[in-house]
Amino acid sequence: FIRTVHGRGVRFEAAVDVIEVSASPARTSAHPVPPPAGQHKIYWAAAIVLMAAMGVGLGAWRLSAAPESSTAGMAVSESPAVAPVRVAVFPFDNATGESDFDWFQTGLATATRDLIGQSANVEVLGPAELDEVPDGELSRRAGFVGAAHGLQASVSRVDGQFVVGWALAQPTMASTEGRFEAADATLIARELARVVLEAIDGRLPTRVPRELDLGDPLAVELYSRGLEASMHDDRRQAVALLDAAQARAPDSIPLKVAAARVAFDPADVGASVQRFRGLLDALPVSARDARVRLQFEVGNLLWYAGEVDQAVSLLAAALVEPGIDPLLRARILNSLAFAEQSQLHYDAAWEHAREAEVLLREQQRPYFLSMALTNLGYLAEDMGRIAEAGRYHEEAMQIREQHGFPSLIAASRYG
Repeated sequence: FIRTVHGRGVRFEAAVDVIEVSASPARTSAHPVPPPAGQHKIYWAAAIVLMAAMGVGLGAWRLSAAPESSTAGMAVSESPAVAPVRVAVFPFDNATGESDFDWFQTGLATATRDLIGQSANVEVLGPAELDEVPDGELSRRAGFVGAAHGLQASVSRVDGQFVVGWALAQPTMASTEGRFEAADATLIARELARVVLEAIDGRLPTRVPRELDLGDPLAVELYSRGLEASMHDDRRQAVALLDAAQARAPDSIPLKVAAARVAFDPADVGASVQRFRGLLDALPVSARDARVRLQFEVGNLLWYAGEVDQAVSLLAAALVEPGIDPLLRARILNSLAFAEQSQLHYDAAWEHAREAEVLLREQQRPYFLSMALTNLGYLAEDMGRIAEAGRYHEEAMQIREQHGFPSLIAASRYG
């Protein structure tokens, strides 16, 4: 783990303590702090009211013989909060030898990610934002991006059947592996999501709201193909495929967001922004996460297109939304710092880059932290803070050396 050292970056500790987490509620302190004087009477009054309420409730419970009462009692009993399970989905491998199935790589992996993410208490990441994570042992790759589990899959074709081999990294550094056959490519994503969730004691929801669903199997394939076309900068093909997917699932927010992103035309920024804002206004209030993610992605596209002022405005607006996922917030801050650096607004860029750094340390995301530290190193250099720049690059290099990815280590050495 990483331990902060005041004013001097971080220190790496080799020892790891394994802590058994008990499901029982935490015990109260053996030495409670006495209440301030004057509060005892209030506490006695509250206790009397509470005991009276309990007496009434107990009498009502005894009078009621309905079997639902015991079930309701179980439902409202307190249980400790459970941290979400982190799953990283890495790009898949098209082992069919046919270019027509190249959409398995990113498109199918993204559809699988979305289906896994429909399960409660699962935090899923990838594959686009993990595209630059170097190849290596699956458990190391998952740990590097801060996930307890990492999924990779390879799809081949034998006698007309699709054969899917998959591996899921476990927190123990071991991997669970399996394979299944599918007669149709449209069934692969849902089956992969099912086997992954079973392996981590989760399950696919029996019913998904239409606005969160990806639609029928054909809509899932069209969505996957559209995303893959977008990855290869074939915007026209991506738009056509995602429009076809939306025709089959018109209420699906993930499809609407993907369609809005791929419709962005760098050659016609004005019209693209107008379409984007129309979709943003049409999204329901409940689709906060989708709205923030779309603002983040379009903000990046504006920056790439040289529309820096619009990019800064959009990214800053995304940060105003409450309850943003911490990793997404850190990535927005990092992009905002880049855009502000382009404007030569170094103080604002520094503030936002440092805020992203703090979030990534708290979230224990080594890969993203090392990227943020590298960015801070170059920003510090631009600001003339050469000693700080060196420390940031060195810490990024230490993180990458700890996880053992030579290409990233070389980048830090260059810095």
